[in-house]
Amino acid sequence: MRRRALLGALAAVAAGACASQALPSAQAPTAGPSAPDPLLADPPRGIWPAAYLSAPEPTREAYRYAAARPDVLQWFPCFCGCVNEGHENNLDCFVRTPLTEGRVILDPHGFG
Repeated sequence: MRRRALLGALAAVAAGACASQALPSAQAPTAGPSAPDPLLADPPRGIWPAAYLSAPEPTREAYRYAAARPDVLQWFPCFCGCVNEGHENNLDCFVRTPLTEGRVILDPHGFG
């Protein structure tokens, strides 16, 4: 059953990453260089950006999984053509930059 749950989660992640078109790139900060990135997430504290909060539940689940399990997604290739955007694996479709203490900057590609 555990294997089935993992495969289901991976299928949801792949489907979210390969959805039609990515959202536009994040806008430049308006409050100067110290303004937080609009795609900054702090999953351990339950803090997510607006783009995540407005996404459908399967997409939010894929982002939660990616933030929690980069050790798994880094080994899964993505076949939707995002390699042209510099993505090397399925994790790149969801997490642009891992930060300290579980915080991440999300990649808009998975919002589709």
